[in-house]
Amino acid sequence: METPLHVACMVNNAKGVQLLLENGADMNLPSQYAYPIHSAAKYNSNDCVKPIVKFDEQCVHVKDTKYGGTPLHWAKTRQTVELLLAAGADIEAGNNECETPLHIMIKRKRLQCVVCLLSHGADVNALGMENDTPLHMAVKVGDVNVVKALIVFGGDINAVNKKNETPRHLATVSKSRFRNQIIHALCLVGTTPCDPRKCNYQCNVPFKPSTYPLAAAEPGNELSKARGDVSVKLDDVAKIMAAGAHANVKYTKSGAGRNENDGQSIMKKKRKDDSALCLDGGGIRGLILIQVLLNLERVAKQPLVKLFDWIAGTGTGGILALGLLHGKSTPYLQQLYFRFKDEVFVGARPYPSEPFEKFLQQEFGADTIMTSIGYPRVLATGAVSDRIPPALHLFRNFSIPEDDKEPDENAKFPPLSKPKDQLVWRAARGTGATPTYFRALGRMLDGGLIANNPTMDLISFMHSFYKNAQPKAPPHDTCKKVGLVFSLGTGVPPEVPVTNIDVLRPTSVSDVAKIAFGAQALVEILVEQATSSKGAVVDRAASWCEMIDVFYRRMNPQIYSGVSFDEKDDQVLVNMLWECQVFIFERRHILKEVADRLT
Repeated sequence: METPLHVACMVNNAKGVQLLLENGADMNLPSQYAYPIHSAAKYNSNDCVKPIVKFDEQCVHVKDTKYGGTPLHWAKTRQTVELLLAAGADIEAGNNECETPLHIMIKRKRLQCVVCLLSHGADVNALGMENDTPLHMAVKVGDVNVVKALIVFGGDINAVNKKNETPRHLATVSKSRFRNQIIHALCLVGTTPCDPRKCNYQCNVPFKPSTYPLAAAEPGNELSKARGDVSVKLDDVAKIMAAGAHANVKYTKSGAGRNENDGQSIMKKKRKDDSALCLDGGGIRGLILIQVLLNLERVAKQPLVKLFDWIAGTGTGGILALGLLHGKSTPYLQQLYFRFKDEVFVGARPYPSEPFEKFLQQEFGADTIMTSIGYPRVLATGAVSDRIPPALHLFRNFSIPEDDKEPDENAKFPPLSKPKDQLVWRAARGTGATPTYFRALGRMLDGGLIANNPTMDLISFMHSFYKNAQPKAPPHDTCKKVGLVFSLGTGVPPEVPVTNIDVLRPTSVSDVAKIAFGAQALVEILVEQATSSKGAVVDRAASWCEMIDVFYRRMNPQIYSGVSFDEKDDQVLVNMLWECQVFIFERRHILKEVADRLT
């Protein structure tokens, strides 16, 4: 029998809930086996969750009397999950079968809830019944999108349960119609075969895509065709690349393993050369940058701030650079970006600035200045747009001799803020002020208008710094040479054919349509060229580094489907990152090469 409080929760009658609670309704009285807070979670009655939690903060921890599930286990939507987590729900609470809320969301095939839990720090390798990890469970229920999501967030693709079964083994013996897709999802990122002495199924041999054919319309088919047959051996480098190796990286409480008194990278200590990291712009595709950096950390077994002396970024890359500087680990930044899209990309373009600025202030602090942390040296690009042509501005966390000069009284334009006066959140807002997506920050626009790939700009600045600013550096920081440059892109989208770029004086009605299409295509070409981060700009950086004898590597994963700057769909983003992980696995030798030089 349902109590009036249960019924009010079932129909999302918040006023009724409030009235009942004020008049003594017992919220600790179960209906069958669920309490009112469980009913509110089950029926997506988010308006009812708020007064119940306000009345008793501990109710988010109460367990139902049958399954032992908390309200978080009962939630059905991302909004309910976020509401309960904000109220203090335990993200790792286990039910009677030792299953966390993440296990339950996987069982119910709720991708949005899965991503929401992972982006709030849920343990991607939490053990349930029979020591099944979330990845084991996702394979069992046959949900390829959830499998990819868990891989992207670092799920251990070679984990074994009490029956000594790996996710690949479970996929091989599965009868799910998505069996082949799941096998591709696992094997293309490096899962290892079963031991042939203990397993007689096809999972005991190296993977070949042709053994598990995909229908033409099935996700992953185009990517698998591009790879052909590839063999992954048990003793492959996959062992160190396998997702879930976060334990190899030691983080401090601040998250990034920083030793603020150190002031130099591992490479600098050993080779007396600086190391530089360059991060392209690209909006939410900054998740690709994070995915590569996560893998680099796993191979190097060191936090990024111990690997690089200089970090330069544009737009999303600049925000990431500032995040790394201020103690945010790469796993945290991945979680942050998945939350960012839901909190900031609200409404229609151009998006309101307030959520963006509030988000940045929460992460960096409202009063933190750029020079509060001086190592590694960070540059975030911006475009000063109160003039034509616009000027490149570099937000810095360190000073140079030029900062001490008095501004020219006869200058046409007012001076820009010096690093010691520049707020971090405003620097992040400035480098991320992408036209048509966000309003300008005063006269500052996204640096991608000038330097979407900041590699050459960083190298040029470093040369100038060595020449002019180095004499004022500390004794241990007298390096005058860059030894390594690692450049990362935010993905190469598929090429799109253009049929008409002609803009002419119309002589007939049919010409008007041609002009419209031609003008649109021409604008797209100009924008693409202005914000280019591939092609000639990459070739120039590579040639320049070769000329000055600098080790240079670039990674820019191929994306097989277009992903917009402000993409919010979890499935699209998860698939993008899975494709990125496949790309990384195939080029793991590059990461190994970079990691060896850095450490």
